Amino acid sequence: MKPSLFLLALAVTGNALAAPWTYQGSLNDGGEPAHGRYDLRLTLLDEAGSLSVSSPLTLHGVEVRDG
Repeated sequence: MKPSLFLLALAVTGNALAAPWTYQGSLNDGGEPAHGRYDLRLTLLDEAGSLSVSSPLTLHGVEVRDG
């Protein structure tokens, strides 16, 4: 299952904030790998990556290590 579809499935079941998930990418803060707690805003896109399939989802206080 593609990550965007997995997150959408979690959102539909109401477990999006409770279920663990993994983001494969990087997050920089001031040009350095991010480390600490961040609010992440996610937008779920269709398989082509061109259309939003839901409203943005904000996750507050997400622990980020080494970007």
